[in-house]
Amino acid sequence: MIIRDGTLSNAFRAGDATLVVPLDFMRIPLIAVVGWAFYGERLDIFVLIGALIIIGGVLWNLRSEHARARGSLAKPSFPD
Repeated sequence: MIIRDGTLSNAFRAGDATLVVPLDFMRIPLIAVVGWAFYGERLDIFVLIGALIIIGGVLWNLRSEHARARGSLAKPSFPD
């Protein structure tokens, strides 16, 4: 856990939390794929549905974050 906590702390220093946390959730489907590929674990429909929900949520969040960042750059903010 010490290595993971340090790595996550470094990620928070380098990037915004709205991008770091969703990408951290990607490790869950990746662990399922590693278990299937290297240890012969079975992937049932619930694991696949869960992985699709996580990946879809991460992509949705990244896309909306990108659109928000682009929108804030396109509209200059002038003081009143």
